[in-house]
Amino acid sequence: MATKPESVLASILVSRATFGARPGDVERVAASGVKRWLDAQLHPERIEDSALEKELEVYPDLALSTSELLRKFPREEASRDALRKLVVELSHAKLLRAVRSERQLQETLTDFWFNHFNVYARKNRNVALSLPSYERDAIRPRVLGKFSDLLRATAEHPAMLQYLDNWINFKEGFDPREELRTRRRRRVRANPEREEPRRLGLNENYARELLELHTLGVDGGYRQEDVNEVARAFTGWSVVRPRFVEIAKRDEGSFLFIAMAHDGGSKTVLGSRLAGKGIDEGLEVLEMLARHPSTARFLSTKLARRFTTEEPPRELVEEMAETFRETDGDLRAVTRTMFLSPAFVEAAGKAEMVKTPLELVASALRAASPASPGPALVRALSDLGMPLYLCQPPTGYDDSATTWLSAGGVLSRVRFALDLGAGRLRGVEAVGSEMAMTIASPAFQRR
Repeated sequence: MATKPESVLASILVSRATFGARPGDVERVAASGVKRWLDAQLHPERIEDSALEKELEVYPDLALSTSELLRKFPREEASRDALRKLVVELSHAKLLRAVRSERQLQETLTDFWFNHFNVYARKNRNVALSLPSYERDAIRPRVLGKFSDLLRATAEHPAMLQYLDNWINFKEGFDPREELRTRRRRRVRANPEREEPRRLGLNENYARELLELHTLGVDGGYRQEDVNEVARAFTGWSVVRPRFVEIAKRDEGSFLFIAMAHDGGSKTVLGSRLAGKGIDEGLEVLEMLARHPSTARFLSTKLARRFTTEEPPRELVEEMAETFRETDGDLRAVTRTMFLSPAFVEAAGKAEMVKTPLELVASALRAASPASPGPALVRALSDLGMPLYLCQPPTGYDDSATTWLSAGGVLSRVRFALDLGAGRLRGVEAVGSEMAMTIASPAFQRR
């Protein structure tokens, strides 16, 4: 790290790598040493966080698997209110983690990568019930691992498969209902009055976002022909539906590769002919994209933008991208490179970045140290324009200043600070007008 006083380095690192400093945090990090603190945060499994986990026990549904939630909320009984309640609980748990967790870097990265691989809770019932597992099992454990592992985990998860419609991405003419009937006819006589099979075909939604948003970036060197070929490679990647549980011998809502729905023809992606067959074609595409130089550059730029400034220094991005390439996409190594780079220290020391509403609320609560970040704050996030898990576009929430600092946005932020100061947020202690004004000014920005 650059040769600046330890207290200055600690202030920069705590402001960027966490959801905000609690009273005394900067002094504690400076006293222990910023590199030592960062190394600890880069290995969250070594950090005691049982107090937070105890608080989260009030939401037992969030610990259930997708199949368990599908059984608990069957289609005929899963009311909008029940699904809305689940999303609210998930949102409150996310806010609790942002405020309470000692594993702050893991939580800021989980927020970043969830937004990168965004899914929309209101797409349908199945997506909503897949969300707890998606963030808990696919994303959080992998934010400091290999990018290829994170990419595959999101590609195979039912939340992503259903959000971007890859679960109905089939070779031309394949009809899953006809396949179900064919298998049943082996045991029972077919119904001569059955309806005509519904023919489905190629769906490019996931393939397009995989290339444009998840890996290469819009200027990453792919063409429309590549979108089509990638979509063909992922035909048959689906989800177990209720009618297929018996045949698949897997739980409803789990990943299912339907071999008969896969397009077995030859495919060429980014100029290279795929060597695999069946499900291996999709896996080959994921590995190819995870190792592509455009992916290293695109992800490094996006990470640096999130933690440094809207226009990160070119030398920082190149340093991170080089680490990405040399370590085969090791996100822990890339993150360490970013925070320890002199270019990061220089840029972050000068630049101020507007906080998203989640960062604003979490940092205010961490600075004020209230007794409990109550559920009312989930509504506050909606009022501030960032209802959690409810960003409809696959791009996720934007982090640019222009998005959040409209005239209405600034007014909402001031109103939030004043409500927090006066104790008008139910379940949250008043912090006083002086603290509220302190929050209302610098808390707009990450310093």
